[in-house]
Amino acid sequence: MEENRLKHFRIVAGLSVAELAAKAKITPANIYRIEGLRGKRVRLSTMTKLAKALGVSEARLFPTAEIKAAPGKSAPARALTRWEIIIRCPKCLHRFRLEVTEGEADPIEGMVICPVCAFSQTISLRRAS
Repeated sequence: MEENRLKHFRIVAGLSVAELAAKAKITPANIYRIEGLRGKRVRLSTMTKLAKALGVSEARLFPTAEIKAAPGKSAPARALTRWEIIIRCPKCLHRFRLEVTEGEADPIEGMVICPVCAFSQTISLRRAS
């Protein structure tokens, strides 16, 4: 189910692509693209909109997600380094991971939701000076 999570949750919610697109305020073409990506990158803002529209956490909908730079911010045209960040939930102490690619927007800010207890926290990642 990993690669078809969005489609799975959309069908379980009884929504068509057009209905989910309207509810999440994104284009149907974007949903088709994401459903066919099979583990590729999706913007954090898009993940949040889709998860909210489906009533599930981002971590449950996209468990192996990467954070992508915002529109207008491009990564350098060189080999990028990927970093794995381990986050421990302060509520249930479960550990989960985020993947960040060097060259992403700085700072990276977003909401992280524990996949076990759904505790949400805002994180901000900045480069050391």
